[in-house]
Amino acid sequence: KIKGTKKMLDNCWNVRRTLLLRHVILILSINFKIVTATFCEELNPPTLTNFHETIRNSFGYVTFCPFTISGNNCNTDQPFKSNEYFLNLVCSSVLGDQRGCTIDCPGSHFEVELGKTMYMDSFTFQSATTSSIIVNSGGTLVLTNNKFKGNIADEGIVGGAVRAESGSGVELYYNQFNDNEAMKGGALHLQCTSARIYGCSFVQNKAEEGGGIYTGALANRIIVGQNTFAANHANSQGPAIALQGNNINFLKGSNTACDHEECNGVWKASDSTCDEFQFQCSSPTAAPTKAPAPPTTSPTTSSPTKEPTSYPSLSSRPTETKSASPTMFPTIRPSPSPTLSPTYQPSVTPTVHSSQSPTSSPTQGPTYLPSPTPSLEHTAPPTQEPSKSPSSAPTRSPTSLPSSNDSQSPSSSPSFRKVNNDSPSSNPANSE
Repeated sequence: KIKGTKKMLDNCWNVRRTLLLRHVILILSINFKIVTATFCEELNPPTLTNFHETIRNSFGYVTFCPFTISGNNCNTDQPFKSNEYFLNLVCSSVLGDQRGCTIDCPGSHFEVELGKTMYMDSFTFQSATTSSIIVNSGGTLVLTNNKFKGNIADEGIVGGAVRAESGSGVELYYNQFNDNEAMKGGALHLQCTSARIYGCSFVQNKAEEGGGIYTGALANRIIVGQNTFAANHANSQGPAIALQGNNINFLKGSNTACDHEECNGVWKASDSTCDEFQFQCSSPTAAPTKAPAPPTTSPTTSSPTKEPTSYPSLSSRPTETKSASPTMFPTIRPSPSPTLSPTYQPSVTPTVHSSQSPTSSPTQGPTYLPSPTPSLEHTAPPTQEPSKSPSSAPTRSPTSLPSSNDSQSPSSSPSFRKVNNDSPSSNPANSE
C-alpha cells in the first residue's frame, strides 16, 4: 500500500509539474502577443508558401497582420513542419482590423513533430481534407481563441480539425469547432497521453463515431470542462463525445450539451451507457421548427398620446378637490379670474363691466340719496313755514305774512328801494 501511494503521489507531481510548465509557457505567450501586436508581419502576397517562409525566418516568434489565404494562393498541399522547438504564432487584433488570419486551403495546414511545441492564437482554419493540424507522438499543441470551420476529411481520415497521435499532448482553450467532418472524431480525434479541453464549443460536427470528440483506446488522461456541445451528429454512437477503452482517466465538469439524438454527454463504449452532462442548453444553434407568428397588435409607443383616452362622466357630480390636470368642463366653484359673461354666482374679483361704485364725474340725473356736498343749484322749492333762525341773507322777495315778533335790531342792510328826496313826503309827521 505504501509503495502504491508513493507511486500515485509521484504521478500526481509529474502531472502537476507538466501542467505548471505549460501554463507558464501560455502566460509568456500571451504577454508576447500584447507587446508585439503593433509590430505585425504583412504577407505580400498572401500565399501559403509565403506564409511558411515567413515562419521559417522568424526564429519561432511571429505576429501576423490580418490576412486571408484561399483559392489559387493555396500553392502547396504540404503542411508546415517547424524546425523550432517552440513555435509561437499570433494573429494581431489590437490594431482594430477584424478580418483575422484565415487559412482556407485543402490538405493539412500544420504538423507538430516529436519534441516540438506549437502555440497558436486567433487563427481561422477552413477546408482541410486530411486534418487541419496533426500532432505526432511526442509533440505538444496549445491552441487559444482559434476557429475550425468546415474542415471535411477525406474518406477514412480521422479528426477533421485536430488529430493527436499516441504519446502527444494537447491543450485547447476557448476554441470554436463548427461543421467539421471525419470518419471518427468530427472535430477532435485523441489518442494522446494527455489532453485538456476548456471553454470550447463544438457545434454541428459529424462523424461515424464521436461527432464532437473521439477518444481512442490508447488515450490516457482527458480533462473536459466548461465546454458546450450542440447539434453534433454520429451515425453509430457518441454524438457529443465517444469514449473508447476501459483505462482512460476521463474527467468532466460543468459541460453543457443539447440537441443530440441519443446522448447529451459522454457515450462509453465499455458498457454502452451515456453519462449525461450536468447542464442542458436550449439548442441555440438549431433552426426553429416553426416560424413565430407575427404580432396581432401593433406595438405601443413609449410617448403619451396628445388626446385624452376618455371623456369625464357628466352623470356624476364633479369632485370638490382640485384635479391634477384641468378638466374639459367648468367646476361649480367660481373662477379665480373674471369671465367674459356673467355667471350664476358672483365672481371673486370685479367683472369687466360697469360696477356700482361712484364714478369720477356727476351723473346725468338726481339720485334718491342726498349728496354729501352742497349742490350748485336748489333742488327743492322754498318751504311755506318761516325759518326758525334768521337767514344770513335776505330773501329776494318779501314774505306774504307779517312777522309775529318785533325785530330786535334793524336789518343789517338797507332796503333795496331808493328814496326820492326831491319829492314831498307823503307823511307830514316825518317831514317835520
